[in-house]
Amino acid sequence: MQLISVSLFCACIITWCTVKRILKKKKANPDSLPYPPGPPAKWIIGNLLDMPASINFKALRSWKEKYGDLTFMRACGQSVLVINSLKAAKDLLDKRGTTYAHRPSLVMAGELMGLDQSIGLMAYCPRLTESRRLAHRALSNDAIKRYTHVFETNSILLLQKLLDDPSAYEKAIRLMIGRNILMISYGLTANSADSEFIADAEKVMKLIQEAIAPGKYLVDYIPCLKRLPSWMPFVNFKREAESYRKQITDFVRRPFEHVKADMHSPTSKRQQRGIAAPSLVLDLLSQDDKASKECNDDREEIIMWAIGSLYGAATSTTAATALTFVVLMAMHPDKQRKAQAEIDSVTEGLRLPTLADRARMPYVMAIMNEVARWHAVVPLGLARQTKVTDNYNGYYIPEDTIVLYNLWMIGRTEGTSASLESFIPERHLDGSEALDPFSYVFGFGRRICPGRHLADNALFMIYTSILSSFTISKKPSPSAQNACEAGIENPLIPEFSKHLISFPEHFPCDFISRSDAAAALIKNAFSCNATA
Repeated sequence: MQLISVSLFCACIITWCTVKRILKKKKANPDSLPYPPGPPAKWIIGNLLDMPASINFKALRSWKEKYGDLTFMRACGQSVLVINSLKAAKDLLDKRGTTYAHRPSLVMAGELMGLDQSIGLMAYCPRLTESRRLAHRALSNDAIKRYTHVFETNSILLLQKLLDDPSAYEKAIRLMIGRNILMISYGLTANSADSEFIADAEKVMKLIQEAIAPGKYLVDYIPCLKRLPSWMPFVNFKREAESYRKQITDFVRRPFEHVKADMHSPTSKRQQRGIAAPSLVLDLLSQDDKASKECNDDREEIIMWAIGSLYGAATSTTAATALTFVVLMAMHPDKQRKAQAEIDSVTEGLRLPTLADRARMPYVMAIMNEVARWHAVVPLGLARQTKVTDNYNGYYIPEDTIVLYNLWMIGRTEGTSASLESFIPERHLDGSEALDPFSYVFGFGRRICPGRHLADNALFMIYTSILSSFTISKKPSPSAQNACEAGIENPLIPEFSKHLISFPEHFPCDFISRSDAAAALIKNAFSCNATA
């Protein structure tokens, strides 16, 4: 009798929980709208095996081809929505900005490692609004024009590095981009990729990318694990988080404090010269910001994290784009020669390119657009999360759905021109392509990346500087060389990493100086730079 009572009680509890869940779902979706289309769910695990743990380019393509504008997946109580079209992205992320402005909560990277203070992972709140306001002000087109000399000076260092060791082109490009950010953000310089700030930044970015990788840490799926004491066995993640948090905080705080000390120390060498190295941090700290209200008390902390977030956001994506450009130039020598001819017509071979040449180099600008379109270096964007239910085109989107946007496939299928799988810069010149890739590759709505102008200037100087002085060519592997000697065509096909930021895998290239005069220009400019 007692056994029957217990069984009846358990059945009642299960029934009550089931009914409650059905009623809650009915209340959230009163019209019983269907979920957006997606892969068929499997019993118990749902779409667990379909969810993107890493970038799968075949899956990105199939989602668009099979399911259209939206792809929906659900597993373990978590919904994931992938937006596959530009129209749907603008409708949801731009026009319904408040609903889609949130980030998924990452316990390890955000809460335990402290990255929830950075612009990229911060929750949607007044502090984020203030951080983004400061970032947009510091990185506006007019503000960035003040640092023209930084981009041009660092491009000379890039060329000298390529002249000294062409095989280390990846390292040289990363160094230039890192120098740009350090000099613009903090007024700091770095002369090698192994310098203190550059090396620290690379380490920090590596551990951040590992920490935000899906499935890396169980605590992201079972948040209550964060309450376990760090001395317990099998709680290595807490000890790692403590170490990583210190590294990240030191990296963000050290250059910031360097600028503050430089501003206030009467014995500073720069103060003695009567010169303060211009930087974004210096500008923001020097301004009497009356627009800041409730966040004014911790304004310095906000500035520190807003500018500190730049290094990770700008260096990795800009480097991935620049290295993709290198690969594409090696694969398309005809496009490379056309760009070089345009640059030569402007500089006449007597000087290196400058940012002032942009308006006179439409083909280079077309190459910039086409590189950005052909391979979106953040293929699925940075994840968003809904905080309320929504419906779109007759489909129901649940609360707390993680939202990704398929930028890679948008670039391969959207637009007004033909042959979108091919690399054709001319499409941006002849009027056949009306869609500007830079209108979507930096994101959408209230989370759009504020660093477009910084990246735009850096990429223009990288592209024009390299093409003015070097010819990039494919370096075939031994097997490809043997095939070529045997008369068999064996084209090199680039591979791209499947991480949040997608880099081209190492692609062996030759950087060949275009002439003795081109090499002399580099050496002379570098010598003048060193003595300035």
